[in-house]
Amino acid sequence: MTKPIPQVADADRKRPWLLHSLLESRAALEVAGLLLSFPLLPGSPRGDGHPVLVIPGLATGDESTFLLRQYLASLGYACHAWKIGRNVGPLAGNQERLVNRVRLLAEQYHQPVSLVGWSMGGLFARYVAHESPAQVRSVTTLGSPISLHEDADNVATLVARVGSNIALEDYTSLVNGKTWHHWRTTPPVPTSALYSRSDGACYWSSTRDPLQHARAENIRVPGSHAGMTHNPLVFAVLADRLAQRPDTWTPYRPEGLGGMLLSMSRPLKLIW
Repeated sequence: MTKPIPQVADADRKRPWLLHSLLESRAALEVAGLLLSFPLLPGSPRGDGHPVLVIPGLATGDESTFLLRQYLASLGYACHAWKIGRNVGPLAGNQERLVNRVRLLAEQYHQPVSLVGWSMGGLFARYVAHESPAQVRSVTTLGSPISLHEDADNVATLVARVGSNIALEDYTSLVNGKTWHHWRTTPPVPTSALYSRSDGACYWSSTRDPLQHARAENIRVPGSHAGMTHNPLVFAVLADRLAQRPDTWTPYRPEGLGGMLLSMSRPLKLIW
């Protein structure tokens, strides 16, 4: 029996702070931080060669995840772009195309695929994990508006307009109930939701998973929404999470490179 979708709290209907929205340009600083962290990143846990598929955010394509994919490939993962063009949301049937792509990759490598999705790409990853759990090893979302819902006064809901040029109410009427359920319900695989309290595009609590089983977690990282795909701490956390085996999965602990970067960022807590 399918679990009911949890009610979205009033806090999840809020908009991000205006200051955080204005500071989304700090994503450029995250690029600089990534460059400075390059000497340390090779010390991250090595991959075991299993396939990883990285999904871009709304209105972006594979170019937005290039650095992240290069990093994961350097760790030893068989890293893949989604290769479906720009992410225009579920209206173009892209979710089903992605389901088929993941199934083909799982068949090619004879093992499940880890999914990493930025922003709306994370919602796509969650959808695939519900549709094909046997082909998905884990799901990691980066600033994804998991609590996206039809009637929220939340900037997260307005992303629907970016790729569709239609009214929000028309958009929500076209997204079926199964899609809403899969987006907002914890996937039946190890799931990590990375979120930032200073996210300038989605209110931070809307990017947290409801944690409906024991192998799900929320991990706070400092940074902007736009910078999630080139944030050195995100890279370090991803390396740790992807190295986890599903049968021995344990929650994230900020140790090693991730712990060091997190400690270095604490003086900027109010901004980041």
